[in-house]
Amino acid sequence: MRKALLITAVVALLTAAVPASASAAFGAIAINPKTGDVGLSINKPRKSVAKKRANKDCNGKCKIVVWVRNGCAAVVATDRKYIPGVGRTKKEALRHAHRRADRPSKKVAWICSG
Repeated sequence: MRKALLITAVVALLTAAVPASASAAFGAIAINPKTGDVGLSINKPRKSVAKKRANKDCNGKCKIVVWVRNGCAAVVATDRKYIPGVGRTKKEALRHAHRRADRPSKKVAWICSG
């Protein structure tokens, strides 16, 4: 009986010690490649929910360009395509996207989730 109580107390303590930021928060960016319309979602409990919300927020036939869990994502555009990037901060995500572009690019959208 004592052992069971001790285990219950330890589990309760560990559960309370987990910070809220340790839970997953997903975000996504969707883009309509024909019109350039953008849909965003942040702080969703599951990847599927984040992607669905971003698509719903975007008008027309949109595609998910990038999703992220507890971080930041950005999308830049070249004259040919949309390029995603991810990072711990907005600045890092944008820098990653710009570096991945093989030509001059402009910022389209960014999100931070979590």
